[in-house]
Amino acid sequence: MQENHLMAPTLQCLGYAFEIGLKAMLIVGDGDLDQVGKTYGHRLNDLWEADGLKQVRQLTKEAAARWYYPDHWPQDGSSYDCFLKQFRWLGNIHAGRSVDGEYTGDFSLRYPTDEKTSVYPPDYLLEAADSILGFVEGELQRTAGKT
Repeated sequence: MQENHLMAPTLQCLGYAFEIGLKAMLIVGDGDLDQVGKTYGHRLNDLWEADGLKQVRQLTKEAAARWYYPDHWPQDGSSYDCFLKQFRWLGNIHAGRSVDGEYTGDFSLRYPTDEKTSVYPPDYLLEAADSILGFVEGELQRTAGKT
């Protein structure tokens, strides 16, 4: 395992952070808590594509243009593509799927296991989480201030 790999519990927390933050945006945007849960479950990839999250996806594309860490980020403007690749990977394993998206029933990121899980270097996910979840938090606070 390379030094920049994080252990599975860190990615578990990151997966839940994305899941809860994105679901909160849908619920605040006139979504129904039960319906959002039934529709998306733990499927981050499906959740990411929800119609009610167009603004979040656009923000992420705009923010990706400003992500710059010379040792990690590509210099050709493809930071969003790199983030999306890692997000899709996280979405698959968070939902018990293989990297290719086939259902495996392996939930080793979500539940304790003795198995060692090799994880993808999540450089883009961590930077993106800061931007995306910071935006979500701001939107939720703004919406709460309207009531």
